Amino acid sequence: MPSGYVMPYSMPSRSRPRRPHRPSLRLRARVWFKTVELDAALAAGDDPTRTPELALRAEQLADPSMRERLAQAILRVITIADRHKSEALIMPLAPFRPWQIDANRTLLLELAARLRDSGPHALRGVAMTALMLEDGTGPLLFGNRPATLERAVRACLSALDA
Repeated sequence: MPSGYVMPYSMPSRSRPRRPHRPSLRLRARVWFKTVELDAALAAGDDPTRTPELALRAEQLADPSMRERLAQAILRVITIADRHKSEALIMPLAPFRPWQIDANRTLLLELAARLRDSGPHALRGVAMTALMLEDGTGPLLFGNRPATLERAVRACLSALDA
């Protein structure tokens, strides 16, 4: 080994592996209560290491199981919209407009598939997707035109690849 060479890692001093550090209940609760706010900050490109809350939310969004949950949520929205189309004159149970979902079906399916693939997935794109699904004032729930939802889904897809 050359003189001055530094190992890029260190070996543990004990034989049993350490348990990963689990965030405190207080931190997890703060993140849970501020999910939409944190997702909005990450979707806007905020530094995920700026606060412990952003760091934990970024870690949650980076988890493949979270991406799977987001993909499943997209598919559920499509399923609910499909059911509503077949029921004449019955108000939708979900607080969104099924015709908008139908108009953007291909893009939504593409987003769900992209979330499920092996990646890489940019944090900003996952945060934008989570925000689109969670935010009660967002384009999925309250946009009046299919183009609004289309722009939002295209932005999520673009950000996932950034």
